Amino acid sequence: MIRWVQRAADIYKKHDGLILSILIFLIALLPRLAFAIYNYNVAYPGDDDWYRKFAVEMQQGRGMITDWGMYQNHPLGPFTYGPPGYIYFLAAIYTLFGYSVGIAKPFQSVLDAVTCLLIFLIGDRVFGRSTGLIAALLFAIYSPFIQMPSHLQSEPLFLFLLYALTLLALRWGRNLNLAQAFSLGMLFGYLAITRGVLLLLLPLLLLWLAFSQRQLKKWIINSFWLTLAVALVYLPPTVVKSYQIHGVFVATDTHGGYGVWAGVVSLPGLRDTAVLQTKGEIRNLGLSEASEDRLFYTLTEFYLRRHPQELPQILLERFNNMFLDYSTYLGDPVKNPGPRDEPFILRTRQDPYFWYTILILGLLGMATHPTANLRERALLYAIVLSQAASLIISQGVPRYRLPIVPVFMLTASYFLVTAWSQMRNIHHLEVAHRT
Repeated sequence: MIRWVQRAADIYKKHDGLILSILIFLIALLPRLAFAIYNYNVAYPGDDDWYRKFAVEMQQGRGMITDWGMYQNHPLGPFTYGPPGYIYFLAAIYTLFGYSVGIAKPFQSVLDAVTCLLIFLIGDRVFGRSTGLIAALLFAIYSPFIQMPSHLQSEPLFLFLLYALTLLALRWGRNLNLAQAFSLGMLFGYLAITRGVLLLLLPLLLLWLAFSQRQLKKWIINSFWLTLAVALVYLPPTVVKSYQIHGVFVATDTHGGYGVWAGVVSLPGLRDTAVLQTKGEIRNLGLSEASEDRLFYTLTEFYLRRHPQELPQILLERFNNMFLDYSTYLGDPVKNPGPRDEPFILRTRQDPYFWYTILILGLLGMATHPTANLRERALLYAIVLSQAASLIISQGVPRYRLPIVPVFMLTASYFLVTAWSQMRNIHHLEVAHRT
């Protein structure tokens, strides 16, 4: 028996990283998979509906009627109302395995468990193994992350892409070559067509690479290839496709104007909401998809020009919604919900305590030894900064903070590990002093 224990200990010492990785993956996977199977046949309303609709249309090769009255069946998908990256992901699953309401949910559960593993590897690289392990466990048990893969929402995909990009950038940053720069750009391009607002991270990533490499010529060349790769992936399914279908240039999708408008009109206490018009009034105008999108932008700009004094209130409310609101809201409530309909609103009792604790400890972690591993930490902070900057141009809702929650989990874990280490050192000093 002792020999078997010793042998197991030797195997762990030799393969401890691999064993920890497998355990972390399984700890994250099992609750996500169980929740996904339990809700396998639940078809959520809201964003889930149109993601599913567009993915099925693309899988079945169906087109759409364009603003010009022509039947359009675009090879990159007959849709512009939303970022296409997640729709491509769903369409690929439906093509390979056939369509059903819940077929994508187990795949998203696996993807989210892999993201948990990425968090461990990033924490191990930036702060140390103990920090990475604690952050991964926090990610594994955080209820919104457990429930998210059961929705047809883009979060599981873009969280995976975002932190895969982060880990590769951390590994390649100092000695980045052209192939690696182009690969990062391709990955970033797909990230951007999955969640368009993450384009705000691109200039911060380029600045971070300049800080990492410190060779101007090399940085310029790598930045060119990275940006070119982003453009090659991003432009065809967004800007080019929108022009071919609607005859106008659209930066990301024809849902962007609504996001900007909703970030103003939904806020309480505005003085002149009649100027903005209601969603129903705008929809009843019978405008084309692209024209309606432009109208949302125009109304928002007109309102802010007339009432610039309200901009601080609007930004503060958006900040509060993203960072401080205690609930994570997904989908729409159903009338007379039964026991299996409860996931239509994702609200967790632990979230107020869990999120505020992570947020406070994470801020303390950022202030702990702030210059230690500054290069690596700067890339994590760039993710937070880019999401905060998104509040300038779009609405802020609790769900939109999910990309930055892992960063705060990492810094919170770093604070806990550092505090525990210092407490142990103080204890050892006291024991040594007594003896």
